[in-house]
Amino acid sequence: MKIASDRKNIALFPAHPSQIWILKQIADEISEFANVHWVMRDKDISLKLAALLGIEYTTFSKASKGIFGNGLELLRNIKKVLAFSRKNEIDLWISTYGAAHIASFLNGKKSIVFIDDDIDIVPLVAWTSLPFADSIIATKVTRLGRFSSKAVRFEGNLELIYLHPKRFTPDDSIYDDLGIEKGRPYAIIRLSALTAHHDVGKKGIADDVLDRAVSLISNRMRLFITSEKPLTAKFEQFRMPIPPHRIHHALAFADLFLGDSQTMTSEAAVLGTPAFRISDFVGKISYVEEHQRLGLAFGYKPNEGDRLLHDLRNMLDNPQFKQEYSNAHRHFIERTSDPLPYFIEVVKGLI
Repeated sequence: MKIASDRKNIALFPAHPSQIWILKQIADEISEFANVHWVMRDKDISLKLAALLGIEYTTFSKASKGIFGNGLELLRNIKKVLAFSRKNEIDLWISTYGAAHIASFLNGKKSIVFIDDDIDIVPLVAWTSLPFADSIIATKVTRLGRFSSKAVRFEGNLELIYLHPKRFTPDDSIYDDLGIEKGRPYAIIRLSALTAHHDVGKKGIADDVLDRAVSLISNRMRLFITSEKPLTAKFEQFRMPIPPHRIHHALAFADLFLGDSQTMTSEAAVLGTPAFRISDFVGKISYVEEHQRLGLAFGYKPNEGDRLLHDLRNMLDNPQFKQEYSNAHRHFIERTSDPLPYFIEVVKGLI
């Protein structure tokens, strides 16, 4: 329903839970001059996170698995986007999800895609979104191939939209949420489900490496594990006891992060927390590799568990590491751009 006839209607369609954080910040900005409509896929914790953030939304679909399932879901959602657009007189869609862009193109409306993954890493996303979008917002290092001419690029990461120091202040009451005294050292391990279509055949932290990492870290500091997949009984004692909308505060105060999630690796690095990643994607994703080049993240292939554990031990034993890392992070913040103003200018230019 239109709130005011002279205001444009903009629809936001996150394809993944992490994109809700980006779009929530965008929504807060554009709500000053446009009406905001949210639609969702029921994927992982998307609906729970949206509810915790106070977002009112319409659910389009339950996220499918596999290329065939995702293809059928895409076709159904194209029809739903078309119908939703006509009913709510949507002028602009903002999403990475192909259904929003294909339907906007068919409907003669505008759309913006934001992307940090290289197109060769997420080809299905690229080829169902980028050809149909009017504008692409991307990091300076993201490989876009033939679609580069549409791109508005910035120096930094999409995570800066919601984690830039101008907008995000870590809340130290997170120590109470975690059940530990303020200032006590702790680490976070993140285990991804690796069920997305581009994750097929990819590996993250192997069980034996996880077992050894847990032993090494938990003997030095408190350890918390957040996992998209079931935890075995011996790791259940480490389960992180906070709701998902508090995770960035926990990441900000952590002494180290270890995981196989690309997004959370980048979030940790942006927040100034040493980020150790073990994944088949190491060496392949430009924006995470940039963190590694700057000394904010450290990457290992799944068969490099011994090297990971060696480097973790060296970091924990090095009293100078914390200051060196802090200097690298300060340099990162100083040299990067705040992507939010770029994003808002693109929106204003299309409505």
